[in-house]
Amino acid sequence: MQGKAFGLVAEDVRKLAERSTAATKDIGAFIQTIVMSTSEANHTIEEIRSVTETLVASAAAAGGDAAALDAGRARADADDGTPALRWPR
Repeated sequence: MQGKAFGLVAEDVRKLAERSTAATKDIGAFIQTIVMSTSEANHTIEEIRSVTETLVASAAAAGGDAAALDAGRARADADDGTPALRWPR
């Protein structure tokens, strides 16, 4: 009787070990997916940061250009008396 009980327990332990091994592999694959997704997200964030910096620099340059145009128009107005066109702000 004890031999049979030991055999049943050993079989249960073997099945549990197989399930644990499979679960460990699944967890490893899941972690790998998370790592890859995180890396892709980081790359996308860096691209967005770079584009944003470029847009900010372009907007600053455009703002300077608009101010220069306004100043030039104001000088022209003073010279010929016509009203200056103003850039909307």
